[in-house]
Amino acid sequence: MLTDDRLRTNLPGVYAVGDIVPGLQLAHRGFQQGIFIAEDIVGLNPQPIDEAGIPRVTYSHPEAASVSLTEAAAKKQYGQVQTFTYDLAGNSKSQILKTAGAVKLVRTADGPVLGLHLVGDRIDELIDEAQLIYNPTTSPPSYTPTPPRPKPSARPTSPWPANRCTCTADQPADHLRACGRFLTGR
Repeated sequence: MLTDDRLRTNLPGVYAVGDIVPGLQLAHRGFQQGIFIAEDIVGLNPQPIDEAGIPRVTYSHPEAASVSLTEAAAKKQYGQVQTFTYDLAGNSKSQILKTAGAVKLVRTADGPVLGLHLVGDRIDELIDEAQLIYNPTTSPPSYTPTPPRPKPSARPTSPWPANRCTCTADQPADHLRACGRFLTGR
């Protein structure tokens, strides 16, 4: 089904997203398009989606994932580019999983990131961060300061009265963490 850059069809008030519109058939793409349409319908006037900024993941062993341009495509479009490759062999999670892999960042010589490419086990868990690097959604003036962390000696207090909890395995996880009785057997 054909749409314009605002995902509208030729019928008034009818939008199309996901696998029925031309382009890559990716869950990340359909999800992003759905958010776009919802924002458009309520009048937020969102910017059209940058298709290159949508993550692509191949679930295999090892997994492969990317956001935006390859090194070759970036050179063709921008001329000189820089690449940086991080070997995941030094990453703690990769060591625990007894696996390896790499992250490659492609950028223009003077700054903006043009693409990120990842290969390794469970790198699908990192693709959202790669998307944020390519598609920054906030600028420094809009950052909210992080509240101060509690001092290491400060122990969080439980919302449940001491010695009154009757924890069972089916309690919500936040209760079990706060109470601690189920895990310690007290």
